[in-house]
Amino acid sequence: ADEAKVQALKLLEMQRHAMLMYTSCGWFFAEVSGLETRQVLGYAARALELAADFGIGSLEDDFLRILEKAPSNIPEIGNGRVVFEKLVRPTVVGLDRVVHQYAIRTLHSAAEGKQTIYRFEVEPLELDRSERDRQQLLFGTVRVTDGFTLETSTLHFAELYRGGLDFRCRVIPQRDGDFWERARAQLQSLLDHPDSSEERLIDILGGPTLRLVHLFEEERERVIDGLLADRLRRIEEMNERVFEENEDLIEDLAECRYQLPQELAAATTTALGKRIASVLVESLPRLDASSAARIHYWYDLARTLGVRPNLARTRSLIEPALRELMARLESQWRTEFCVHIVRLVETARRLELDLNETFLQDWYWHSLWQRIESTVNEVAEGHALRSKYVLAAALVRLGRVLNFNVDAFKERLRPVEEKLSQDPTYWP
Repeated sequence: ADEAKVQALKLLEMQRHAMLMYTSCGWFFAEVSGLETRQVLGYAARALELAADFGIGSLEDDFLRILEKAPSNIPEIGNGRVVFEKLVRPTVVGLDRVVHQYAIRTLHSAAEGKQTIYRFEVEPLELDRSERDRQQLLFGTVRVTDGFTLETSTLHFAELYRGGLDFRCRVIPQRDGDFWERARAQLQSLLDHPDSSEERLIDILGGPTLRLVHLFEEERERVIDGLLADRLRRIEEMNERVFEENEDLIEDLAECRYQLPQELAAATTTALGKRIASVLVESLPRLDASSAARIHYWYDLARTLGVRPNLARTRSLIEPALRELMARLESQWRTEFCVHIVRLVETARRLELDLNETFLQDWYWHSLWQRIESTVNEVAEGHALRSKYVLAAALVRLGRVLNFNVDAFKERLRPVEEKLSQDPTYWP
């Protein structure tokens, strides 16, 4: 982009952040380390960063002296200056962190093209990738463009991955002369010396080391989740084997109300949580009585043993199943869908999943209530087949389970219920 255009955009961006830092909620609350204050201090940090690009670097000293006068109610924090230096400055998005994130993404994927990271576009100009034993190395040159100011920077980098969660990165501005040619030659032989690879990386590029902790939070969690997935799966399988080999013993301990040893407790938590999720996956959306009974047994067993199964996956399965059953009931108006919804809701409560049932209650009132009233009246007035009584009764029970007052419906159905109860041909 034209240099004058970039300078104008940077000045406008500096002014925008200077205005944002005065957002009133940042200074409304009583604690200077609160989320709102940290947010507006982040705007101030960006304004100061842009001001420094124009040679106005002295502003920060005065700014920090003012912040020192803002006391915190938390003794270990002290004042606003500490908040800025310890909690805000580390979150500032620098180009080195952007390139670090680009490098880790590229290491763990086959793609080597452009990437957009927050407001930045990262374009590779040259990349070199190598792997030996458990170590991987990616180095090269990238062009980074700020999507707000259009400012472009060219940087050299090297990302060394030594297995597990061990990432080491160096990022430096592009240098004139033959520096990079010499550095590239040295980096190409870096993995020939695995025991001293990090020290050699420092010697070649210098500069501060970026680790996994320096990634942006969302990306850091994504990388960690991906790297842990395989190990956690193996641990889960091991825990399942431990539980299966000791299942009879564990059930006897439950009968005796004996507190599980920690080693067996971990296996039980994993295995029973997975069993419950597996049954739901196999049976949903129509959770049959036998499957529900197994789920209840395993959960009660865990609670008797003083452990709580890991039910994170279970919670994510139940709401979509309920929504599918709701749609089916609206379109087909059949008893079985009422029965399955009731069973799922009662199972979610039994498992203490803290399911938000508001969507079910809204649906029952807005989509079903009038149809239920019509069905109940039709049954009560003797204009319907016996099977429709079963549907009406199931719909009324669903309402009671969802905490609706359905007493009027029950009273309308009572004479029909009494009549059917005296008919020997009705009951199998």
